[in-house]
Order: sequence, then C-alpha cells, then structure tokens
Amino acid sequence: MERQQSMKGSSRNLTGGSSRNLTGSQKGSGKNLKAGSFRQSKKDLLAAEEAARREEELLAAIRNGDEAIHGGENFDWHSRLLDVYTVLKDTRAPDDAKRDAALKCWQLAEHRNRRSEQKRQKMVACYGDYPQVHGLLMDVLVTSESEEVQWRCARALVQLCYGNPDTSWLVMHNNMRETKKRTSVLVKRLAELRQSIANEDDNIEKSKNELPNVKEKLAVLQARKSGPFSLSYVLAGKTTSFRVMECVLHALNNMANSCWEGHALILRDKVHLAAAALLEDYNMPAFVVSAASGFLCSLSYKPETRASMRDSAMLAGLGRICELDQSEYNSLSCALALANITGALDADQGLEVTPSTQVAIKAVNALQAGINREQSGARYLTVWKVMYACVALASHPRNHLTIAQFGLPVLLVQLLEATSVNPKTEQGCLDCLLNMCFEKACRDIVVGDAPMLYPVLEGACISGSTE
Repeated sequence: MERQQSMKGSSRNLTGGSSRNLTGSQKGSGKNLKAGSFRQSKKDLLAAEEAARREEELLAAIRNGDEAIHGGENFDWHSRLLDVYTVLKDTRAPDDAKRDAALKCWQLAEHRNRRSEQKRQKMVACYGDYPQVHGLLMDVLVTSESEEVQWRCARALVQLCYGNPDTSWLVMHNNMRETKKRTSVLVKRLAELRQSIANEDDNIEKSKNELPNVKEKLAVLQARKSGPFSLSYVLAGKTTSFRVMECVLHALNNMANSCWEGHALILRDKVHLAAAALLEDYNMPAFVVSAASGFLCSLSYKPETRASMRDSAMLAGLGRICELDQSEYNSLSCALALANITGALDADQGLEVTPSTQVAIKAVNALQAGINREQSGARYLTVWKVMYACVALASHPRNHLTIAQFGLPVLLVQLLEATSVNPKTEQGCLDCLLNMCFEKACRDIVVGDAPMLYPVLEGACISGSTE
C-alpha cells in the first residue's frame, strides 16, 4: 500500500510537470519534447528494473538464509527501505513523498536493542548505489525548498549517527572519495567529447548528444561536499527554520560524540565557528543555542583538536552562555567545553570570558551529578566524559585550590572505590590526584577531605589495575 501511494504521488507530479512544460513550450520544437519524454521514460524503466532486481536478490537471500544480505530483517522491512531509496533518488518526487521517505528512514533505523539498532543504522545508511541513502538524505536536505522535508531529513541523519561511529564516519565524508573518482572519469570523458567535436570526426553527432548529459552529471558531482560542509551551508541559510537548525546541530553533535576521528574534518570545514556564531546571536531561540552548546562540548573532548577551538569569538560565545547559568540554554555544556579548551592554559593564554572559578565549580558539580545519575540541564551526564574537563582543569596549578575546595577529591575517591569503574574514569581520577598533590596547600585539602585516599591508592597498586 505504501509503495502504491508513493507511485501515485510520483505520477501526479510527472503529469503536472509534463503539462506545464507542454504549455510553455508550444512555440518550441516537438522533436525536443519527444526526446525529453523518451529520456524520462527510459529513466523510469531503469528505476523499475533496478527495484525488481533488488527485490529478487533479497528474496533469494531470505530463502538461502544469507544474513550478510538481509541482515536478519524480514522482507517487509527491506521492501520499505527500497521504497525510501526509490523516492529519495527520484529528483521529480513530490515533497510529500520525500517527507514520508525521510520519516520512514528514521523509523527503519530504530530498534530497542542497541546492537540491533546499530546494525539497522548501517544497513539503512549504506543502502543502494552511489550516493546511497545517507548521501541522498544529505542531498535532499541541502537542495529542498520545503521546510518540512528539510526537518525530516535532518532528523533521519540524527538517528543514523546516534551512537554509531561507522555511520557517523560515512555521513561526515559523504562519499567524497568515490565522488573524486567519478569526477576524474567524467572530466576525462568531457575532454574526449570536446576533442571529438573539434576534430569533426565520424562520431561528432553522437558526441554532441552525449556532451550535455556528461556536463550535467559532472555538475552534480562537483556540487557534492563533505557532510559537515553541507550542514554548515544549511545552518547559514537565510531561510533555514529554527527547528531545522536544531536538528542539524543534533546531527553534528551525534557525529562529534560518536566518531572522534572525524573531529579534524569538522574543524577543517569550520562548522564550529558557525555554531559559535549562534551562541552570540541574542535573537536565537534557547533550544537552538542549547543544541549548539552540546555540539561544541562534544567537539572539545579530544585533546588533539582543542587548540583549533581557541578562537576568541568561540570562547566569547561559550562564556556568554556559561554566565547565563540556565539549563534551557545548556550552560553546563558550555562550561565543560571551556574547561576542556582552556583549563590547562595560563590565565593570560586564553580569553578570560567568565569569572575564574565559575567553570571549575560547574565541572565539579557536573561530576557529582554524573556519579549520582541525576539530571543536569535536562540531560544525564557521562562520568568519563565529564572527567576530561576535570583533568584539563587539574593540569594547571591556578585551578587546584578551587577544585579541591569544592569537593573534587571526595568525588575522585568515591569513583576509585567503586567495584566497577570505567578505565578512562579511573585514569582521569589518578591524573587529577597526581596533579593536585604537588602543592602542599592543595595536598592538605585532599588528604583532609578524603581520608580513604591512601587505602584506595594502596589497593590500586596491589591489584595492578592501572598501567
């Protein structure tokens, strides 16, 4: 039923478009119209043949128990995915069909079991020929003039990238390697056609007919950019709605959170500066600012990329939201981002954007909330990620007394005493304690507030649980 509705939508669009073209081209030649209709009919035929071929392959895989192809999903699930792919690939599909396809894409990638969901995410993202479903979603998001379609496509990308490094990597690179290969082939073919026409050889008519098609394909390939670049283009669009901006930022947040290897690509395309600009816009709704804050916080976790984020405009934007101290703006994420980016710097090396103790206090409070599994700013915090901010702050003596006086040593010992602790959290605790205990004043606070520190450290040494 869903496929029939999609086909009806496409036929309505085709009929309307054809009649409008006919009315506007009555003064033109009928030969060109017939040629255009023939080319379109040929495209429709090829699309139908491809759909039939994919269904036959799937049915054979299910009969033969080939899980590498069907991925443990039934025929109905794959049939719906084929509908999604067919609609997204059809540039003439109406907005209603594209909107529904993007919604189905999001739903198909969901599952209550996390492992099954990750498998579904990858199957959906990688489905079809170049540029695959994830590339088609990006194309529709960038080119569509329908706000509803853009929002649905952005939400689908949010789901595909959620907690999945593989799909996040795919979306970030957006088939750029394959695009370069195809571009190189078409550039070479274009040169051959032009040479053939210039030499007026025997195939000149064939070359003239092929030339526009090659130019059109080449233009499409050259327009393709990386995922972060494309998303930053949407963010900067004058007609982009606030809810589309929010979804785009959530997609970027999921990419940065899931795939730290892609941080360099995000920074190269300067998406972080586009997000930082939203923090300084006083007219921006709180939910958009909140999404931008979360994205920049996720981007600040990797130590190797923090230097690229020490832009004065970015630090000023993070500082402004941090000082608001409001959960609806996600001020806590801005504080953690500032701790990651500037915590290890001398006071004169970084831009002083907040009171000297505010960031440190917020980081300690965030760690406390994470340990107690309490919501902070309408979200739950991951302890080992918050620990990155604490380690950055403990890396510089100017922060030691502040974080010690506000109870960080007690929290560190509490974490080390736990029967099961994440290795990253454990290493972060030991790094913080090591750095803080070099100064006598700070060491006295640590020992006084956490009397169980010595037994815990002795137990760690004996068990050899740390390297």
